[in-house]
Amino acid sequence: MKVPIEGQTPSWRYGHTMIYIMPILILFGGSGRNEIVNDVWMLSTDKSPFKWEKASINGTYPVPKVYHTANLYKVANQPEMMIIFGGRGADNLSHPEVVGLKRSNIKSNEWEWQEFLKNKNEKNDVNPIGRHQVN
Repeated sequence: MKVPIEGQTPSWRYGHTMIYIMPILILFGGSGRNEIVNDVWMLSTDKSPFKWEKASINGTYPVPKVYHTANLYKVANQPEMMIIFGGRGADNLSHPEVVGLKRSNIKSNEWEWQEFLKNKNEKNDVNPIGRHQVN
């Protein structure tokens, strides 16, 4: 079955992540032919034809990465969030970065980055070790 899609589509890539927050499929990062990227693409699936759009997200973008992980985080009465962890950057090192991508509020079409691990140098902090492409 061919799915009708309109609009510009994301570039060819690998090592990206994708989650579904109804009715939107969200793609983040990965590596294309010549570079590692940190772009966000959203595929609206609420009506046919489906439509891809490159998203503009409020806040500080995470470093471009490939082979990271992403999961959907849901809490009652709160916007759902895509949690992104780890990955390998263009420097070929594993990054311990943890970020979230969420709607600014439940009814909004605006999205924002949520930073975690802000106080990385506190004595009592336990931060994850950077990793990528782990089974």
